[in-house]
Amino acid sequence: MSAFRIYLRVVSQSLQPEEISKRLEAEPDESTSIGSRRHPQAPPRSQVTWIRHAGPAGGCARPEELEPVVVGWGRDLAGALG
Repeated sequence: MSAFRIYLRVVSQSLQPEEISKRLEAEPDESTSIGSRRHPQAPPRSQVTWIRHAGPAGGCARPEELEPVVVGWGRDLAGALG
């Protein structure tokens, strides 16, 4: 049985994660901020990532199991992304 991971990732060079959440009216499952670092020696990040997982973080599932999750995010989120 194959496993899939589906997620929505928004990337920005100007908006911080909080502003993306406000505009989308949704919270991320994970995010990074401009200027943050993976570790102390790493260069500061030049962009934000805002990620929402369709299923358990790090988990795997079949696409047909994840479709209702993505559809359940709703038209408002889809419209805000568009």
